Amino acid sequence: MIKCTIFLLLLASTCTATNVILARAGTDVSLFRVRTVLESPGDVNALGTGPKGGANYQFYCSAATTVQFGVNALVLGVMQDSAFVIMDTGSQTTWQFGSGDVRDMFAYTTTQSLTYSVSQGMHSLSILEREDGTRYDHFKMVLGYGTCFWVGWTTEDFPAYMAPTIVPPWQVATFVEFPGRMSSASKCTPGDTVCSGTISYEFYCSAPETVRISLEALMWNLANTVNVQLDGGVWEEWVLGSSKNWEKSSAVQYSVGQGQHKVTIGGSSPGVKFKAVLIDGANCEVETAAPMTPTPQVQPTLTPISPSPPVTNVPTAIPTSVPIPPTPIPPPPTAVPTAIPTAVPTAIPTSVPTVAPTPSPTATAVPTSVPAPPTPVPTAVPTVVPTAAPTAIPTQTPTLAPTSVPTAVPTDVPTAIPTVVPTAVPTVVPTMVPTPVPTPVPTPVPTPVPTSTPTVAPTTPPTNAPTQTPQTPSPTVVPTTPTPPTPTTMTPPTPTTPSPPTTTTSPT
Repeated sequence: MIKCTIFLLLLASTCTATNVILARAGTDVSLFRVRTVLESPGDVNALGTGPKGGANYQFYCSAATTVQFGVNALVLGVMQDSAFVIMDTGSQTTWQFGSGDVRDMFAYTTTQSLTYSVSQGMHSLSILEREDGTRYDHFKMVLGYGTCFWVGWTTEDFPAYMAPTIVPPWQVATFVEFPGRMSSASKCTPGDTVCSGTISYEFYCSAPETVRISLEALMWNLANTVNVQLDGGVWEEWVLGSSKNWEKSSAVQYSVGQGQHKVTIGGSSPGVKFKAVLIDGANCEVETAAPMTPTPQVQPTLTPISPSPPVTNVPTAIPTSVPIPPTPIPPPPTAVPTAIPTAVPTAIPTSVPTVAPTPSPTATAVPTSVPAPPTPVPTAVPTVVPTAAPTAIPTQTPTLAPTSVPTAVPTDVPTAIPTVVPTAVPTVVPTMVPTPVPTPVPTPVPTPVPTSTPTVAPTTPPTNAPTQTPQTPSPTVVPTTPTPPTPTTMTPPTPTTPSPPTTTTSPT
């Protein structure tokens, strides 16, 4: 059994619980959610007293510009609503979030940081403790984003707990919350799981036992109640207590028998947050359960330095009068394009092209999946194999091989130059120039111009059929000799006096 004195820094005070279940290991989850933040532990104003924690964030600017920041934080009171800010090696200034932002839910505060003029290059934003008890969810670049980018992140909202440098006593905290803002009118009635949602935790008792169940929770103002049910029994409201820091709540008590049991928590007042469920029973123990979400990677922390610190490249627990800027860290490769080209190309091309080209091509041997579109003009060198479809513009040089299949239909318009070999089928319209070799079949329409040279020898057999449209002989320019009449009978004709010859010349 796990004793309450071994909590691995989960609890801020000692208790008598026998078993601890991390809140994020709950099952049957509805409406409740897990949140991981960066927190400054404590619940009193630490201004001017105690060790000072903090965190450092880095960003890169592609050009000189002005930046300003907002913060998404949990501000439980006017004594937890401010921090110190140092930009690069500048002076320390106070960022007052605003007393009007007192709430029990995470939200962006109404007051933003000062504005800072920055040059092109890497820059450092240090957030240092001024008052304890503040919990930070995100820092947002409200001015300058687009020219400036967080190192290792792709949006203007940077998760606070992912700071590359965290100075204790600041720490990363993961907990379960019932979302919303406290209001007596917004409380959920016990048993109304549609309103409250649920999250369950199981434990086992080897013998009958009276168990006490409590929570390690933030219980502030009206956000201090939950609804609870054991083994499917009656729902009841559970008033936890009051604390701005993680504390053990009041307990509910149940008499249970030997066997497996399940305690189910439902939301009552929005804004309740708890880290762990504590089961106090000598004969009871909990089983290890998988967390709802992976435990966030704890960032490296720094031990507070001695009174005479050596010069370092990381922030000290107490800022010096002239802070030493941290060593610039190059941004890691991202899955989305960068606004400026990288100095060295990536080994694998990104799925989306970069906004600006890289100085060198990417070192990939695999071509891109998108083929190149056809060129709008013909290539200077013909293709080895003819294309299936003709190009819109003919190539400057003919293809190396003719098409495998001749055209099925002759062209409607005659060619300017006759073909060397006559076509198998005559063309519908005669050619402009007669072919050197006569066609085997007469054309449907005679050629408008006779051949310039008669054939060397007449065809051996006559044509099978005359032309479809015989030529009409042109009238001669001189009269012809009349044809003598044909005799009508076989009787010899009566002798007549012959006619005198005409004076015209007969045609040869």
